[in-house]
Amino acid sequence: MLSAASTWLVVSLATEAARADRLLWAALVGVVAAGLTTKRYILAATDKQLVLLRASPVRNVAVSIDRRLEAGAVVQRVSGTLVTVDWSIDGAVYTATKHADKDLASLIAAT
Repeated sequence: MLSAASTWLVVSLATEAARADRLLWAALVGVVAAGLTTKRYILAATDKQLVLLRASPVRNVAVSIDRRLEAGAVVQRVSGTLVTVDWSIDGAVYTATKHADKDLASLIAAT
């Protein structure tokens, strides 16, 4: 038979588990919402110039042309962290993952 103290402990643990579950769901919804509202871009090199394309929020697929960069546009690495790297593309700063940093550097070196 459960005593009053052990019953309170069971109810308290169930309440804490439900609170943690709600917190986890709230965090998950926040991460998904942030991911879907983030503007994504793709930098592409054509035969003539660099083109900045708008990308799909779900997949890395270009959906429209944002702007064409002039021949003298400055593209350079600005700063970085352990996970991301900031690139300045014609005066605007864009954040890329470290995984994409090597691809961006080789793209810029080839143009």
